[in-house]
Amino acid sequence: WQMALVVLQFAREANVRMDCVILSAAVAACEKGGAWALALHTLWVALAEGLALDTVCFNTALSACYHSARWQLAGFLLESISGIWAELDTISYNSALLLLVRQAQ
Repeated sequence: WQMALVVLQFAREANVRMDCVILSAAVAACEKGGAWALALHTLWVALAEGLALDTVCFNTALSACYHSARWQLAGFLLESISGIWAELDTISYNSALLLLVRQAQ
């Protein structure tokens, strides 16, 4: 995950046009490495930079919340997504339901 963030930074410095594919890859790498906070930070920085994010980007961040048991952050993220930055899809709702089940256990 650390190398993914380094590559993302190099891409920014080289003025490579950021897109959801690059961002989702970096967020997914953070998720796999257990760095949920950096996964969400990367997403929010992209939003602040004006990158138009799609559902895949948000679902990747939701997955990071799920795997790190950050239910409240996932709820905030879902609320933020809904109709503002991206449309929710089946994966989004499935992630939400899995988070609720996991929280109830």
